[in-house]
Amino acid sequence: MGELFFSRTFGFLDGAYDYGGYIGALDLLIPFLVVTCVCPSYLRPLLLISGAAIPRVAKALRAMKRIDDAAQESVNQRQRLLESFPSDRFEDMLQRFFDIARDKGTEKDFGMEEVKKEIWVALYIPFAPNARTV
Repeated sequence: MGELFFSRTFGFLDGAYDYGGYIGALDLLIPFLVVTCVCPSYLRPLLLISGAAIPRVAKALRAMKRIDDAAQESVNQRQRLLESFPSDRFEDMLQRFFDIARDKGTEKDFGMEEVKKEIWVALYIPFAPNARTV
């Protein structure tokens, strides 16, 4: 997935290392997200506020923040690279998202915030071994 989205691997398999602590973070986060998704929308703010007092849920919320920060850093890093290199140098999904935002962003209502959201999903899905069972 790293190769597909970012033109580089993360090294999970090579080094048997939990890159960025994402796998551990998602093990905490997935059960919380499942409960949040199935509860009525009017209860979600209450769930988030009261859940922060429970240590395991607080860890899950911090995990979500780490994944959000990693997605933002991936987008920022690519923006910095694009200042030095032509966009056709990159053949990955992240570049395709940048191209859509640049070429059709206003027409499709797809800007940098949407790029970041797509990258959040790209970070979330492959690193969640139990996501496939939920």
